[in-house]
Amino acid sequence: NAGTAMCVYTSVAADVAVDVVGYFATATGYTSLAAPLRFLDTRPLGVTHNGADQRTGAVAAGTEYKLTVGGRGGILATAASVMLNVTVVNATARSFLTVWPADADRPESSSLNYQAGQAPTPNGPTPRTNL
Repeated sequence: NAGTAMCVYTSVAADVAVDVVGYFATATGYTSLAAPLRFLDTRPLGVTHNGADQRTGAVAAGTEYKLTVGGRGGILATAASVMLNVTVVNATARSFLTVWPADADRPESSSLNYQAGQAPTPNGPTPRTNL
C-alpha cells in the first residue's frame, strides 16, 4: 500500500482538492469519518484539515502529485483503500485527471474529465481508491 499514499495526475495545470470520507481496513471493513476531511487543496487560499498539502500551487501539466492519506485525520496507517471526492478548480484547458494508488502504475483511464473555466467540478459518486 505504498505507505497508504495515492497519486493525482492532470494533463494540464489545474488546482485540485481531495476530500476523504472514509476508509476500508481489511479486518474491519468500511469506516466512515464523522465528516469529510480535506487532505489536499492546491489553491492559493486552500486549507486542509491539518495544514499539510495546502497552498502548494496548481498541479503542473503532465505531473503526478503524491498524497499520503494513511496515518492522517483518523485514517489507519494500514488502510487498504479510501473513499474520496476529487475536485478540479481553475483548469487552464479541457483535460482529465487520474487518481490511483501510489504503488501502482498510472492507469490509462481518467477519473475525472473537465473543461477550462468550468465551475469547481467534483468527480460525482465517491470512488474507492485502493492504496
